[in-house]
Amino acid sequence: MAMALGHFLCFLVAFLTLDTASANGQDEDAEDGQDHIRGMDAPMTREQLRALHVKFDKNSDGTISLREVMDFAQQMNKAMAVKGLHAHLEVFDANKDGGLSLQEHLNVSGLYAEGDPEATKAHEKNRVIEANKFKAADSNGDEILSLQEMTALLYPETHPGVLDVAVSGVVHEKDRDGDGLLTAKEFWAFEDGETEQELSQEEIQDFEQLDQDKSGTLDQNELKAWE
Repeated sequence: MAMALGHFLCFLVAFLTLDTASANGQDEDAEDGQDHIRGMDAPMTREQLRALHVKFDKNSDGTISLREVMDFAQQMNKAMAVKGLHAHLEVFDANKDGGLSLQEHLNVSGLYAEGDPEATKAHEKNRVIEANKFKAADSNGDEILSLQEMTALLYPETHPGVLDVAVSGVVHEKDRDGDGLLTAKEFWAFEDGETEQELSQEEIQDFEQLDQDKSGTLDQNELKAWE
């Protein structure tokens, strides 16, 4: 078990080193990450174990807690999200100022509909949600998102504030009785509020896994795991 966890941690270190170094053009660091990955089948050396503690043991207490593992995994998630955003920005950035404005985001998201009142109403609601997400991601308040801020907008799970807005939007859309919680049928309902008469076994199991307190409903904190 310890060896399996050690290999998992070693892989996280190697992957993040490789991914972030490649994104920043740091060839030497990227090669180090590749060497770590190529050596995954071999037992970890004393030097590798020391490197793991430097990466994970943030409070320097000599042990690696689950919280420290999760924090590092979150860092890896953010690094993966940033990768490729340069290419996305080239498409989204219509005026080529090097950033993303709210209007550019809405244009690319396709949140406009003409001639269909119902579609227009739905798109207007989604535009409000996207505008609130944009504002939460705009950390310096300049109304233009940098690549780092774009990561928060496009991958809400990497930013608590944007995730809160996204989850609130889901609850607002699906909560038919207005109690701020989602039942299984509300959770699985389509945008028009309709759902199948009977939920599938898979849908029931997925809902039960999210329902951590076994209350039969999902609150916003429980919904964050789904988002």
